[in-house]
Amino acid sequence: MKKRLIASVFIFNDKCYQTISYNNYRPLGDIKNILQILDRHQVDEIFILDRNKNKGLNLIILEKIRTSKVFTPIIYSGAIKTCQDVKEILKYGVDRIAINSSLWDEKKTLDIIGAIGKQGVIGVLPFKIINNEIFFFYSQDRIFKKLDSIFLDFIRNLKIEILLIDTLADGFLKGFNIKILNYFNSSQLILQGGVLSEIQKFNKKNIVGIAVENRLLWKEHYAINLRSKNNFFINKNINL
Repeated sequence: MKKRLIASVFIFNDKCYQTISYNNYRPLGDIKNILQILDRHQVDEIFILDRNKNKGLNLIILEKIRTSKVFTPIIYSGAIKTCQDVKEILKYGVDRIAINSSLWDEKKTLDIIGAIGKQGVIGVLPFKIINNEIFFFYSQDRIFKKLDSIFLDFIRNLKIEILLIDTLADGFLKGFNIKILNYFNSSQLILQGGVLSEIQKFNKKNIVGIAVENRLLWKEHYAINLRSKNNFFINKNINL
């Protein structure tokens, strides 16, 4: 299976930002321009995490996605609560959707998966590990919740891809806490936050991609060079 290089874009109140440790923001610009740049840089997918001040779908950003006319597949996350939300989002050129707070509601999650299929849904789990205790970020209330075994079993049994974001290493080249991987041995994983300079460490069969923040944005050949020089992307010496 080809491992993917995914560009991660964070949006807050209709503008794009680089995040550091998941709570410090540096402005990057307009989403339409950023999508077009990333499209030229030949990443495999673009993941958009849209944290909107309103409760509903962000139609302003979705329209900019539609009119950007990029060819790179788009993953969109933001205020997705119902199967109708999924159907609406797909009208704007989005290929897959990602959910966070809806994961804590079993019925919502299953309805969303039913609207697009398991291949079309990614579960987003920003996390932090403090004193060997694991906390997951719940975006609706902007709080971290302590790991719950019932919730964890539900997520793993969904058999969807999971994006694990190490919030303490967010925005840095290294520092991703590998202890989290022990809880997702049978899940298809995408990793973000402190992975870029240690990619080979994550060359495991169930890790299907890495998501990278703004470093893919500014250097035109960065993505191409990263793929060509790293065994992670060419499926050599994979650890089982």
